[in-house]
Amino acid sequence: MPDGTTLTFTAAPSSGTGNIFVIYMGVSAASVTPAAENKGTFKASGIFRTNAQTLSSNTTILATENANVTGPLTVASGVTLTVESGGTLVTL
Repeated sequence: MPDGTTLTFTAAPSSGTGNIFVIYMGVSAASVTPAAENKGTFKASGIFRTNAQTLSSNTTILATENANVTGPLTVASGVTLTVESGGTLVTL
């Protein structure tokens, strides 16, 4: 969208891929701030991503999700970490 009003496709979608829907949401001057639990913690201008060493709230990794954490990780007393069948949790 070089001028903000035209959307150009360079090729048609492959057969059987269904339709293309384009929804224009309008221009927004506001910024979106993700919830604190969805923000990464970064250091050295984004080179390093850090995470806490203790899980302090109940968390479920859904069957449709993959997750990773840099360990070691301690699950606090009384807190449950659930990985549903089909979900993946990797500790690096």
